[in-house]
Amino acid sequence: MKFHKGLNLIVDDTPEDDTTTGNNVGKTTVLKLVDYCLGGSASDLYSDPENKKRPYQLVKDYLEQKQVRVRLELVRSLSDKVPERVVIERNFLGRSSAVRTINGERITDKEFETRLGELLIPELPEDGKPTFRQVISHNIRYKDDSLTHTLKTLNRFTKNVEYEALYLFLLGCPVYDAASKQHLSAKKKNEVDFLKRLSSGRSKTDYEIALDLLNNDLAVLDAQRKQLGADPDFEHKLQESNRIKTLISRASSKLSQVEVRESVIKEACEELDNNVSTIDLDELGTIYREANALIPDIQKSFDDLVRYHNAMLKERKSFITKELPELEARRARVQTELTTLLDQDNALSSELSTKLTSEEFDRLVAQINENYRQKGEYESMLQQLNASEKKIAEFDKQLSAISDDIESEEYETRVREQRTKFNAFFSSVSERLYGEKYALASEVKTDPSGTRYYDFHTLDARNVSDGKKQGEILCFDLAYTMFADSEGISCLHFLLNDKKELLHDHQLLAAAKLADEHNIQLVISILRDKLPAAVDNEQNIVLRLSQNDKFFRIEQNL
Repeated sequence: MKFHKGLNLIVDDTPEDDTTTGNNVGKTTVLKLVDYCLGGSASDLYSDPENKKRPYQLVKDYLEQKQVRVRLELVRSLSDKVPERVVIERNFLGRSSAVRTINGERITDKEFETRLGELLIPELPEDGKPTFRQVISHNIRYKDDSLTHTLKTLNRFTKNVEYEALYLFLLGCPVYDAASKQHLSAKKKNEVDFLKRLSSGRSKTDYEIALDLLNNDLAVLDAQRKQLGADPDFEHKLQESNRIKTLISRASSKLSQVEVRESVIKEACEELDNNVSTIDLDELGTIYREANALIPDIQKSFDDLVRYHNAMLKERKSFITKELPELEARRARVQTELTTLLDQDNALSSELSTKLTSEEFDRLVAQINENYRQKGEYESMLQQLNASEKKIAEFDKQLSAISDDIESEEYETRVREQRTKFNAFFSSVSERLYGEKYALASEVKTDPSGTRYYDFHTLDARNVSDGKKQGEILCFDLAYTMFADSEGISCLHFLLNDKKELLHDHQLLAAAKLADEHNIQLVISILRDKLPAAVDNEQNIVLRLSQNDKFFRIEQNL
């Protein structure tokens, strides 16, 4: 298939009087193959959209057994007689049988995306945020999220700070320590979650007040106990009893701290166990790339991917629980120490009780012991709360240093200027297609963990029909390519779109004309009976498919 500037249509060739449909003939497969050559997932080609837990095994087996190879050729300019080229080839096999080349050079799976980024988007930050795949996500729209969201083109697990880095980069305002911000933000969120779980809904002030009350009660009880002395050795034994009780309090504090740590780890493990399940391919998309990095040249079935997902959770569980044996040993040691101290305290208490009224003394000692036990628990909790708050404060300090740079007056002015430039294109394109002016807006927000970030959203996008949302998406993608060209920002000059049947004829014709005027390849897979007559011609149609002539022609080649 050879694509040209302007409109490139992939359509079904179903006769009007035929009872068959133009669906499931492989129109979207073309978009998926381009995506695969640009670092996408092979599983997207054989996943069942209605039952993502099972792949189309026939397609998967065909791609592997027939050793299907796909070649994508990109050129720097369509008008140059001898243009600069980037040629990408991939097959669907794994390990030593895998074909993964760029300009004839074999590239490892781990380095593939990085090399594509160096060749196609050389301005990408060295820290790798945003990634090449994130930057081109708006160019390739065939998955549900990218078809229904103008800006939220990444998977559902993407954090706000990741979208911040992406759109600041696209506007020409890159954050060169975005990777650090994302890493710190994730660590802070984990610590905030740990702090909430640790405190069980009570504030640190609650524990401080409770500890103050206990100390006041202990002072009163100790004064009462001293008044009960009768012999010369009583004061000495009383002092020794107080010393042992202090040691008991410390040991109780240590034991409580260990037990709380064990409890938090076990609770985290239970959550991981609950997450060991099957998930659909969209939800596995993020982890799939990580799996490719860990296991080079992976070519597995969906079930293998799910098992790998679960294995990763088990590996994480193993990492989390590696501290448990040491904690258990420490708890045993502290428990032994505490038992010894309690025996000593009981012995002293017995000696002292012979000098006093037994009932009165037992009541007093029991109350003192209980207060010391609670004191140890509260002190342990406060120590851990203080340590957690200290970590969060350090994360805030580091995040603040980054935020100070991107929230400075100078940086905000730069973002505002670039946003204004982009909106000149966005509003112009949308007015040409819809007679309305769309715009990109941004503001600084704070997420639940307290991390500040730039939030981007479109205006005039509320309560619109599906067709109009498709139009807004197309306006944004066209406008961005025009904006990037004006700013000298590297970008792909092709837009791959699926399911544009809801677009009105006027909008599709206007978009096709804009693409042609600005040297953009607009590639759309669409049902032919939804095409305007003005574009239903050989000049625009690059591929026709039907129920009898599907893309891979698997039935004919079996």
